[in-house]
Amino acid sequence: FARTGKMPDLMRRVAHFADAHALLGKRGQGLTNLGIEFSGEKTIGNPQRVLLRFNHAYMQLAADGAL
Repeated sequence: FARTGKMPDLMRRVAHFADAHALLGKRGQGLTNLGIEFSGEKTIGNPQRVLLRFNHAYMQLAADGAL
């Protein structure tokens, strides 16, 4: 799932939900204050404040039981 390219869209929807419920601080400033980075150098939100990182290589290690 993380390698299909669907992860950024899913996390954008999660961020919008959290923002709508003021879970990310002031309402309406969610992805302007938060950056989310994915494998392949793709970032959504604020690239200067990356607070979440999703790397499919680490996810695969966890799925394989290597972590």
